[in-house]
Amino acid sequence: MGKQKVLVVAPHIDDDILGCGGSMIKHVQAGNTVYTLYVSSGGTSSVREKEAQDAAEFCGIQDYFFLREKSRPIRYSQELLEKIVTVLSEVLPDYLYVPHNNETDIDHKNTCEILSEARWLYEEETNHKTKAVLYYEVWTPLSEFNYIEDITGVMDKKIACMEKFSSQLAVRNYIEAVIGLNKYRGNMTGNCDYAEVFKIKRIQDIGMFGRSKR
Repeated sequence: MGKQKVLVVAPHIDDDILGCGGSMIKHVQAGNTVYTLYVSSGGTSSVREKEAQDAAEFCGIQDYFFLREKSRPIRYSQELLEKIVTVLSEVLPDYLYVPHNNETDIDHKNTCEILSEARWLYEEETNHKTKAVLYYEVWTPLSEFNYIEDITGVMDKKIACMEKFSSQLAVRNYIEAVIGLNKYRGNMTGNCDYAEVFKIKRIQDIGMFGRSKR
């Protein structure tokens, strides 16, 4: 399998690492190229963007995009839609990650819905078909999922990456919550210590890391 391109869409800075940081690290280790698109940078944007850059360098993320949209809520607009289509057309991702549409956080839900339209437009314009869209969980656990990723071997690195977001940890230390969720997923869904789960749409190959999907 050749190198794959992965784009992780995050409503806010750090959502990507919380929800699918282990899988992002595994993609990098597998030789895939990973990008992150941040829709909003938050109130202390310069601080949070620097933390995101530090986390990206630590994890081996190829590049990142900051759209700097206002949050709470992130609102649908033609301008935002076109910005996302532009990033998709530049990256040409094989795999897309985005929060699932049943997240209670309205920014997460809206981002999922906007990305769905943007992906359709981009695929029509470029004729580049995404192999899979993986919906990840952040604050609202998925009630249904069809893909399990064992992240036991990279959990320490995921934790170290989360620690890069010190401005957010000063407000709420969510690391223990993420560890607990990943441990629960690992113990309850398979023979591993830590896992991330996803709802996947449209699988076109045998698996992202060169093995059969579960």
